[in-house]
Amino acid sequence: MTCRLERRRVPADPAQRGQVLVLFALFLVVLLGIAAVTVDYGYWLDEERQLQNAADEAAQAGVSELLRRPITSSKQVAAAEHAMLYVDDRLGLGLKNNGQITCATNAAADPGGNGFGSEDCTGYSGAARIWIRTPVTSGTSCTAAGWGNRAVTVRIERVSTRFFSRVYGGDDPVIGVCATSAIQGGGLAVAVLKPNQTSPGVYATQPNNATITMKLAGQNSYVRIWNGDVGINSLFSAAGAPPPTSPNEPAYVKFMTADGSGVSENRMYMTIDAPSPMTWDVNAKQVRTEGLTTAEPDDLYHEPRHLPSYIPIPGWGNSLYAGLNDGSLTPIELDGATVLGAGVPGTGTCLDPADGTTPGVAPGKYSLLEVGVGSRRWLCPGVYHFVPKTGTQGLQLASNGTIAGQGVTLVFESDSLADVRSGSVLVLNSVAAGGSETPAPWTTGDIRHEVPITIWIEPVAGCDPLAVACSSNTSSDVFQMAGGAGMDIRGLLYGPTDDIKISGNNAHHGSGEVWAWTIEYAGNSTLDQVYEGGDDGWPLLVE
Repeated sequence: MTCRLERRRVPADPAQRGQVLVLFALFLVVLLGIAAVTVDYGYWLDEERQLQNAADEAAQAGVSELLRRPITSSKQVAAAEHAMLYVDDRLGLGLKNNGQITCATNAAADPGGNGFGSEDCTGYSGAARIWIRTPVTSGTSCTAAGWGNRAVTVRIERVSTRFFSRVYGGDDPVIGVCATSAIQGGGLAVAVLKPNQTSPGVYATQPNNATITMKLAGQNSYVRIWNGDVGINSLFSAAGAPPPTSPNEPAYVKFMTADGSGVSENRMYMTIDAPSPMTWDVNAKQVRTEGLTTAEPDDLYHEPRHLPSYIPIPGWGNSLYAGLNDGSLTPIELDGATVLGAGVPGTGTCLDPADGTTPGVAPGKYSLLEVGVGSRRWLCPGVYHFVPKTGTQGLQLASNGTIAGQGVTLVFESDSLADVRSGSVLVLNSVAAGGSETPAPWTTGDIRHEVPITIWIEPVAGCDPLAVACSSNTSSDVFQMAGGAGMDIRGLLYGPTDDIKISGNNAHHGSGEVWAWTIEYAGNSTLDQVYEGGDDGWPLLVE
C-alpha cells in the first residue's frame, strides 16, 4: 500500500497582505521624501555658495575705497555704494541708475533700519535682503569681532524655493550669508631680519635649524603693538621655548588700538617664515589681540602667518651716512664730567628746557658722549654721528642719567656703542623729552615710510640675507639697554644688522618702527610700539 503526501496551498491571510502594502507605501514615501529633500538641499547649497561669492566680492570691492587714510564719512559712503554695485551685478537685482543704487545703499547701510529689501524705493521686487556696514563693530561683523573703520561687512538673506519637498509642507527656507573684508597690515612696527641658519653663512627658504631671533624672556615681558605688523624671519620665543612650555607663559605680543580695546583698524598678525618642522600650534598664547578687558579669555588668537620670503634689509640712510663720514672733522669727546659752556667743544646754541639756562649739546661727530650718574644732557636739533674709539666710546648713560632732545637723529657706526645703564632714560623727539616736539631731520627716503629716523646703526658690510653673505658672526651689538633703563623715542630705531638687547624692569615707548637683526626683551620689559608709516596695507577677506 503506497502512501502519498498531498501538497495543498493555504490561502494568504488578507490582513497580512494589507500590512505589506502599508509598509511598502510608507517606505516609498520616506524614500521619495529623502530624494526630494536631497535634491532641494543640493539646490540650497548651490544657492548659498552663489550668495556667499556675491557677499565676498562685494565686501572686497567696498573696502577698496578705504585704503587711503584718513577715513572720512564720504569714503565710507563710497565703500557702501561700491559694495552695493557688486551685489546688484552678482545677484541681478536690476537697479537701473545711480539714484537707485544710492537709495538701495542708504537702506542697506542704515544702522537703525532692517536692510534693503522689496519695500524700498527702487522698484526691486526680489526675495533678497541686504545689509552693508562700515565701520564694522562687534555688533555688525559676521563673528562678533570688531574690525574698525577700515572694514566693510556685507550680509545677504534670501528666501529660497522648495521644489520636490514642498509636498511635505513647511515654509520656504531663508538662506543667509555674511562676509567681512578689512584693510590688513599697513607696515612693520617691529621687523626682525635674521633668517634661520642651516649652516654657517648659508640660509634657505625652508630652514631646518630654527634660530630664535625675537625673544621675550622673563616674567611679564611683552611687546604691545599699536597699528602695524610684526615681521620675523626666524622664530619668536617666549622665555626661550617655542611654542610656550606652559599655557600660563607670561611673554607675548599684544595688538592694540588707540582706545586699548583691541578692535583694530588694521587687523595684525605675527608673521614667521616657515620653520621646519613647524613649532607653533593653535594653542600658542603669544599672538593675540587684547580684548575689552585685561583678562585672557576675551583676547582674540591669531594663527601665525608666514612671510613669502625673508625681509630684506632696506638701504635707508646709506648715502646720508657716507656724507656724514667726513675724515677732516675731529671727533669730540665729551665725558660725564665736562661742563658745557662758551668755548667748550660740543656746546650747542640751544638751552635745556628743563631749566632754561643749561647749554645743550651741539650736533656733530663724537667719539664719546657721556652722561654722569644722575645727570642730564639736552641734545640740540641735528644729527649726532658716533665713531669708534679705543676704550670708552659712543653714547654712554651712567646710572640714573638722562639724554633728551627734540629734532634729533643719532648715527652709530657698527663698532660704536649705545650703552644705557640701569635707571637711565633715553627720550628723543617725544613729548616726554620736554620742549617743543620736533621730528628728527633724517628720513628713510622711501616713499612708503614717512617715519623719520631717530636712531640709525650702520649695517655691517656685506650682511644681507638676500645675498646669502651674512653669518651669525657679522652682526653688531651697538644698542644695549640695561635693566631698569627706559626709552621714549618718536621715529625709527633702525639697526638692520644689530643684536638689540633691552633688559627689563621698565617700559619702552616708541612711535615709528624698530628694525633689528635680532631683538631681545628680558625680565619685565615692555615695548609699547606705535606704527606711523605711510604704507596703507591691503584688503583681505577676514570673515
